[in-house]
Amino acid sequence: MDSRSSRKNKVIFLIILLAFGFAGFAQSPQVINYQGVARNSLGNPLANQKLNLRLSVRNLSSTGAVVYSETRLVTTNSGGLYTVLIGGVGATATSGTIEATNWQIGS
Repeated sequence: MDSRSSRKNKVIFLIILLAFGFAGFAQSPQVINYQGVARNSLGNPLANQKLNLRLSVRNLSSTGAVVYSETRLVTTNSGGLYTVLIGGVGATATSGTIEATNWQIGS
């Protein structure tokens, strides 16, 4: 094998290696960004409050089987806004996994 062919093979190998590497980065993250505003019964925001949230992913409808569930402690800001990463670190209790959720079925 001459040096020209060897160099060509190395370049092809490098391209294939990079393609597989980038394919790994193309996967969707295993968390869901979620924001909400906590309000009282009069519709006023609950400013700077600690809340326990139970977040669930259900199959087919709002009353369907729970596919994933977690409980979190969050603190609202001055407008009652809170932000969580469903499936991320910090959940106090979980049932199921986001990774195991089949997003191709259900609604």
